[in-house]
Amino acid sequence: MCGNFHTVSPRDEEICRKRRLPATLARQLTQAAGRAKDSGRRCDIEAGMGKLLGARILNIFEGAAEIQTQMIARGLLSGRN
Repeated sequence: MCGNFHTVSPRDEEICRKRRLPATLARQLTQAAGRAKDSGRRCDIEAGMGKLLGARILNIFEGAAEIQTQMIARGLLSGRN
């Protein structure tokens, strides 16, 4: 849908625009978590945020989003970041 087609409907363009920023943010968070893990640092907050954002982009809500939200909140409140 977000490929390099010459004829893209306005609806498809709007869908691509709405998903591009969250997808980029999810990718950046996931990469930051990977770099932190590779250097031996904790990365549960970044990894959780990337997973949560990815789940929301893909509309996966079967409890995963709630679990990720709780994990992120616990990490932030404990000052692990």
